[in-house]
Amino acid sequence: MAAINLDFPNKCIDSQWCFFAHPSAAAQPRGSGVISHTYTQLYPCILLVTPVPWQKTCFSIHGVRSLSRMVQPLAVTTQSLTIEDSPNRNKLISMQRIQSPLDRSFSLSRIAMGLWRLADWKYTSQQTLELLEQLLELGVTTFDLADIYGDYRCERLFGDALKLKPELRGKMEIVSKCGIKLMSDNNNYALNHYDSSGTHVTAAVESSLENMRIEQLDLLLIHRPDPLMDADELAETLDGLVSGGKVRAVGVSNFLPHQVQLLQSRLSTPLLVNQIEVSLLHSAPLFDGQLDYCQRERIIPMAWSPFAGGELFTGGGEAARRVQACLEELSRELDMEPQQLALAWLLKHPSNMAPVLGSGRVSRLRNGVAALGRELPREAWFRLLRAARGRDVD
Repeated sequence: MAAINLDFPNKCIDSQWCFFAHPSAAAQPRGSGVISHTYTQLYPCILLVTPVPWQKTCFSIHGVRSLSRMVQPLAVTTQSLTIEDSPNRNKLISMQRIQSPLDRSFSLSRIAMGLWRLADWKYTSQQTLELLEQLLELGVTTFDLADIYGDYRCERLFGDALKLKPELRGKMEIVSKCGIKLMSDNNNYALNHYDSSGTHVTAAVESSLENMRIEQLDLLLIHRPDPLMDADELAETLDGLVSGGKVRAVGVSNFLPHQVQLLQSRLSTPLLVNQIEVSLLHSAPLFDGQLDYCQRERIIPMAWSPFAGGELFTGGGEAARRVQACLEELSRELDMEPQQLALAWLLKHPSNMAPVLGSGRVSRLRNGVAALGRELPREAWFRLLRAARGRDVD
């Protein structure tokens, strides 16, 4: 990429002008920078920048109304692999990766593995290791945890498995979450509550690193919006964790757009991810602004409970039964398994969300990964939406 060296006066120009700062400018003094030639063609006027420790390569940009004006859309790349698409058929598919436009060095596998039930599976460390290896062979490299999962045990179980083959660490992205305090035999909390204080978040990260025997989290998410969140304090803490190297990138979980905006307004580090509940039985984020906001700000949405905790296939509620009937019809018409259809429905959304699967059975995971190789027709997508909502579009 061609770069043009420019010097800027130490005052900010009109906020409607913007540019993209090239990382090589990080070492330059305040008031100077390197402008990406590509972006000056789109945004020909200039703003003052101040180098800050944003992934060690980025800048605090003063006066820019929306960062999304300065970046490209979420990039989805692919790698080919052969998987068993059905009991008697192998199929070459492409595992996709989602690259953040807010930090081009950060990416996730299009399908992530959720380990919130790891303690329930009663696996030995060797069995957990074998699961991790099989997932990596499928191209699933993103592993989702939280400090509270499994009564605070899942991270340590994950770390015990990784200890058996530490070289796997470089092949994966480890995601963890904090900010919830659950009562447990291992603590003296009087009730379940939230804590987004800097002291708690820092201690939680230190504990996660120790439990998993790693030096850095690839992604730290604030698990739930805390009504007592001090945005300035939390932002300072998150920026410090990133600049200190304990956390590679940060994001949030279950935050509404205005809550994301508040925290981001205080951060130098970009919020790359919002992990939210999305499924055919929980389609509200498609209409309440959550996924629209992710698209606008180029935030990667990770979709937890993409099968509604199993209700999508076994639930007896009215909506679940409608969806099940529609899945059966489309399964016959499109030669796709119901699980693949449910995932394809999520994957078709233009926000490029990353569903978080939670099965400990590799056969189910393999079947889910096969959904990446199938494109759900638009009318089929709306048939499923109609079944989920119980009515046609307005």
